[in-house]
Parts: sequence; C-alpha cells; structure tokens
Amino acid sequence: MKGAEIMNLKELKELIEAMNRSAITHFEMEQEGLKLSLRKDTALQINGAQATAMTMSALSPVAAAANAPIAVAAVPIAAPPTAPANLPAATAMLAAAPAAVTPAVVTPAPAVEEGITVIKSPMVGVFYEAPQPGAPPFVKIGDQISEGQVLCIIEAMKLMNEVQAEIEGTIVDILIKNEEMAEFGQPLFKVKIK
Repeated sequence: MKGAEIMNLKELKELIEAMNRSAITHFEMEQEGLKLSLRKDTALQINGAQATAMTMSALSPVAAAANAPIAVAAVPIAAPPTAPANLPAATAMLAAAPAAVTPAVVTPAPAVEEGITVIKSPMVGVFYEAPQPGAPPFVKIGDQISEGQVLCIIEAMKLMNEVQAEIEGTIVDILIKNEEMAEFGQPLFKVKIK
C-alpha cells in the first residue's frame, strides 16, 4: 500500500480510550506525511478531511478484527488537503455507533430576507448587551444604528471587545441572549439596511 501508513486498529482503539479517560481534549500525531487529529466534542480530522463520529465505541463492531491493520491514507503535509480514497469506507464502518468524540454542532445562519443583513460575532466569547450589569442595553429591537456605533461587548479571555456596526440601519432582531456564549461567526443581530 504505497502512500499509506498502516495503523493497527487495536492501537487506534487504545489511543481513543486513553484520551477518553484523560482530561486531554485535543491530540495530534504527525508521522511520515500522516496527520491524525482527535478532539473531544469536535469532529475528528484526518489530513484536513472531516470524518463524522469516528470513535472508540464505534470500533466495537469490528472487535473480532482488533489486531487487523486499518489503512489511513497519507497525504504529503505540503500538499493541499484532499480526502483519502478509503475515507468513505472507514466512515461508513465507524459511523453507526454512539459518539464519545462528538462532532461540533454547526448552526446555520438564519435565512436573511432582502434588505436584511446579519451581524456576526467576530470571536468566541460571552455576549453582553450592556456596558455593565443593570445598565440599559447598547441596542434594542427597533433602534436605528449608525456606522461605528457599539452594538454589544464580547468578553474573550477577560478582555472586553466592543462590536461596532459597520452599516447603518434598524435592529430587526437580536439573535442571542445576554451573557450567552457566542461562537465565532454566530449571528448576533439582524439589521434592516437603510
């Protein structure tokens, strides 16, 4: 099998079990052009191609073949990431069981009507609608906003980051609640453009 690194299924299972027992949330291994990345509560990536729900518990249906080699395609690190040819077969074999390493849930942006734009979070952090507890919010539904106006604060690593409007318009909807965690790119506000 030229261009592929062979990893024993038992070794892969032991690696996942060890990660599940530990406080480790991220593990990467790079060897001879093969890159394996495991994350708890996120998707597993092999050479940049995402595989859904490849988990230790998913390996149990093939327990009889525990010492059989599993092929993991290798791509040169300098090359742009491509999906390995055997990834669909591996994904199909492993996707049926419940996940211990869970894919991240991606919430699609709400459908946007004509003349409406969505202002998204520029970073991961806690959303604050006001400059301090008990103070009135920066904006409410129906408020007119102008370019450069502060709309909210995103707290990231104890730093307060103001999110400013880059457009003029009217706040149509606020898509997140005060003190909720905002993800990068998560829609925060719907604005009707002037």
